[in-house]
Amino acid sequence: MLPFYIWLGQHDLLRNTMGFLMPQCYYFQNACVFLLSLDRFFAIFSVSVNLGFWTRTYWIAYVITFVICVLVNCICR
Repeated sequence: MLPFYIWLGQHDLLRNTMGFLMPQCYYFQNACVFLLSLDRFFAIFSVSVNLGFWTRTYWIAYVITFVICVLVNCICR
């Protein structure tokens, strides 16, 4: 057993506090995942609604992204 858990088992107040706070951390993590999922949904939704914009600017975005990736790859070698 790890020394931290042995030490934690000897201190009831700290163990109870950590046991109380752990579900709160799970709640915050789930809230962040929900917000991230919501952000991804609206990003995909906005792209599908503005499909005309992306058909005009796809090749420009593709070339710029490709050039940046090549430059980063050359610089990092």
